[in-house]
Amino acid sequence: MRSFFVSGLRARLLLLVALAVGPLVGLVFFNAADQRRIASVQALDNALRLARLIASEQKQIIEGARQLLVSLSQLPPVRGHDSSACNTIFAELLKQYPQYATLGAVDATGNPFCSAIRIKNSFNVADRTWFQRARVSRGFAIGDYVIGRVTGKASLNFGYPVITVRANSGPWCWRRWILPG
Repeated sequence: MRSFFVSGLRARLLLLVALAVGPLVGLVFFNAADQRRIASVQALDNALRLARLIASEQKQIIEGARQLLVSLSQLPPVRGHDSSACNTIFAELLKQYPQYATLGAVDATGNPFCSAIRIKNSFNVADRTWFQRARVSRGFAIGDYVIGRVTGKASLNFGYPVITVRANSGPWCWRRWILPG
């Protein structure tokens, strides 16, 4: 009987300890779950804040590109298809704007006549999205993310049409400006 009393006392003590510790363990699990929920909400808020910041920065970059293209479209060498002067100006500008892969201008058919970077092989950009969009909208256009034909770098292209009246080249002169990826 003594062993029953001892084992019964042990069992009672263990039950008493379990009853005292049980709510504490439950509270720890509840707090951990609550902390996880709070961390999840904070992570979502941080991700949303970061996405808004990135979108704002992209908007500023695109607006800066648009303003630069509009300004460059007014330059006499661009309007007059003066390749030599245009190449020099664009090369100097590219040094001042290292965030861009290249600056260039193409004619109405998509053939380059000006570039900040020396063009080794001839090519045509009439198949590029930015060119087609600028041609249709007759305004600022954003292309697709591509690997540049001149630079070989991943880039996002922008285009802005320059309306000129030239007897032998038609009414459109196109400029091209590329952002690095």
